Amino acid sequence: MLHSVSGGCYGNKKEMQKCIEEIESLEDSLGDIYAARLGMTKEEVKATFFDGEDHWLTADDALRLGFIDGIYDAEPVPAGSTPEQIYTLFNNRLTEPQNKSKMNLEEIRKHPSFANCKSEEEVIAQAQAYAREAGRVAGLENENNDLKTRLKEFEDKAAADEEAARKALLDAAEADGRINAEMRPIYENILKSNPEEGEKALKALAPKRKVMEDLKVDPGDESPWSKRMKEIKNKLNKQ
Repeated sequence: MLHSVSGGCYGNKKEMQKCIEEIESLEDSLGDIYAARLGMTKEEVKATFFDGEDHWLTADDALRLGFIDGIYDAEPVPAGSTPEQIYTLFNNRLTEPQNKSKMNLEEIRKHPSFANCKSEEEVIAQAQAYAREAGRVAGLENENNDLKTRLKEFEDKAAADEEAARKALLDAAEADGRINAEMRPIYENILKSNPEEGEKALKALAPKRKVMEDLKVDPGDESPWSKRMKEIKNKLNKQ
């Protein structure tokens, strides 16, 4: 049976107001507890059950609403039992329900994973299957961690290879004069964002011959200027 919180006090209006506040606080606490069990809001609980009336529920009603977890089968109290015997009998029923395993199976059947189980044997078999699956979780987690480590190694190796390839392209372009030190960061960013387009852009640049390389003369050889002047003189003499 459920009813509003009841109480009483004696004193002045301040003391009576404090008593009312305590009653309201208790109803709030009970409302939170009932709401969690019944799937209702605290306000709905208080409006339904704390309205000043007594609310009697059968065992089936209490189970349907969610107030209780199960219905216990119990033998009638033997006639002539003393108060102590009655107390002991009911105390044992509360701590050691006669159909505890059956009640637990009924609770398990409420879970969607066991909705299709039609007997206790099927519930137990399904639970055992889940237990075997749970036993494999640790192995799968270790395997997953190992794969993540290997993937990280591959990713690091690929990043290092890409960096080396970019450096080789930029070094070659800077060496033959296609780019200079100021232009290098620009083409490096292009290669990072789009390697294929960056490589095409570098190849499209014309190499620049370096004057010092053109004028370099090994000991005993003629300079490019002397060779060109000789060619001109020979051409004039033939005319």
